[in-house]
Amino acid sequence: MERNLIFGLSSSRAAATLAAALIGYKIGLFGEDVLNGTVIMILVTCLVSSFIVEKNAKILATQKEDNSNETDKVVERILVPIANPKTVESLINLAVLIKNPESQHPIYALAVVRDNNEAKDRILDTLVDMKQSSDVSYFPLKDWKDILNIRNSLSRDDLLIVVLSRKGSISYDESMETTPRFLSQNLKDSNFILLYP
Repeated sequence: MERNLIFGLSSSRAAATLAAALIGYKIGLFGEDVLNGTVIMILVTCLVSSFIVEKNAKILATQKEDNSNETDKVVERILVPIANPKTVESLINLAVLIKNPESQHPIYALAVVRDNNEAKDRILDTLVDMKQSSDVSYFPLKDWKDILNIRNSLSRDDLLIVVLSRKGSISYDESMETTPRFLSQNLKDSNFILLYP
């Protein structure tokens, strides 16, 4: 397809051929019959190449449309591990910004506070408040093992975007350090991206 398109675009060299034939005719190298043959050859190659380009451009355009329809079927899910109740809103807002507006899946918010149920509850309460005040849906997760439920619904072409906090930031927790390894071990057949804002 693309080969034929390139052939069609490059096969008619009217300007260079006509210039060479005219110069050859003027200096007496070519006769009138060669000049006439050159003009006919230019006419034929221009017609043939334009038909080839038109035909293959239409085929290529429909193939591109088919490919774009296939990429639309890729499902993305966003996971936001949250360790500090103060940063819930900013991390979730970032997730909302990167979320595909056409995606029907919620943003998965994971409370990753170790041995502090009060902080976990504050994170989850903040999520509930945010859920009521916006039209974006959130799905709270209480443990890393809950991610395994997401794994079961991911297909091979789906994408999991994980919004993680940088080490040393206010929303960072030591349990996040194991996230890349955990995802690599448990989501071997899935695609995921780690995003560090």
